[in-house]
Formats: sequence, structure tokens, C-alpha cells
Amino acid sequence: MPDPAPDPATLRARIAELRSKRARIERAPMPERDALAAIEHQVHLLADTLPPITASNLDTLLRMKPGATLAKLLPEQLARTIAEDMRLGYANMTSKPLAPAARAKELARIDDQLRAAEIEEERAIRSAEARGEETDRRGEADPRVLLMEEIE
Repeated sequence: MPDPAPDPATLRARIAELRSKRARIERAPMPERDALAAIEHQVHLLADTLPPITASNLDTLLRMKPGATLAKLLPEQLARTIAEDMRLGYANMTSKPLAPAARAKELARIDDQLRAAEIEEERAIRSAEARGEETDRRGEADPRVLLMEEIE
């Protein structure tokens, strides 16, 4: 006799757990070296949003776009100040940094598990419907799974 299919509530709990895990991976900090490079890059991008600074537009730019003006006038100092604050955060960090390749690999693994769980959930729902039971679908269910003619 085949194992009974898990009920939708159990599968939904698993899906919620996987979504939560995915969110934690997405929020995991990048390695400090990458963060420092990103700070410098962002400071330069911010500075590039401004026209050349002149005596006639300095006051307006300082009032309207203070961050970009500082990035234009003092890019190294601004990047250094932001990096110092960032280092304090890294010193107190409780989660482990993830390199971009490791993050992408872990997200892909979780996405595969999530898709399998959603397919299993839809299989359980269709099985319940075939028995005449009413079962609601989650509003955030993957529409690609819902629209599958045949469940794998």
C-alpha cells in the first residue's frame, strides 16, 4: 500500500518554512570585502548623478541632494565613513556572510525544494478535490504549478 500523501496543512507549513529560509538567505550579509567594494561603487554612482558643481549651484545641490553633493566633493571621505560604520556592523553581526556564488547556489537549492513542495501540495489538493473535498489554495501559490495540466 503506498504511503498516504501528506495533507495540505503539513505541506503548507513546509512551504512557509522554505520561504522563511529563502528570505534569510536573501538577507544574509555579503562578505566584508564585497561590501567595501560596493560602498565605493555606490559612492561613485551617487556622485555621477550630479552636474558639475559650480559656485552658483553648490548651495542648491547641498540643499536638494546633500548625499550626492558630498559624494561628488568628498568621495574618499564619504566611502571611508560609511565603511567604518559598516565594519561596526560586521563586528556585531550574528549571521554568517555569504559569497554571491554560495548565495545563488543555496537559493537555487531552496527554490527546487519549494517547487517540489508546491507540486506536492497541488497534488494533495487535486486528490482531495477528486474525493469531493473542498480545499482552498494559498493566494501566494506559484501559478505555474496551479496551471500544470498534469502534476509531475
